Amino acid sequence: MSHMIDGYSEDFLRSQAATFVKEKMKKSKILSVEKENLIPRFDPSEIKYGNELGRGGFCNVYAVKKVVLNEQSDTMPADSDSNSEHDENMPP
Repeated sequence: MSHMIDGYSEDFLRSQAATFVKEKMKKSKILSVEKENLIPRFDPSEIKYGNELGRGGFCNVYAVKKVVLNEQSDTMPADSDSNSEHDENMPP
């Protein structure tokens, strides 16, 4: 279940942010959608995390112990919302 932020669901805000970024990237002279799509994407369930390496104001950084690719992962669209649910392999 997604959290509510100022009356909007977290999923709705994430979707709006993704749309906004895509529109800005179309007009960007620096960012390239084609090059962005060359970066591999992983489903959180494919990553086995290790020890926490550090903490910051916006995130915690963990070592990656292992990556186990799901068979369908190479066909997953780049804008897939695979992060919408917390995965048991993902650090808190």
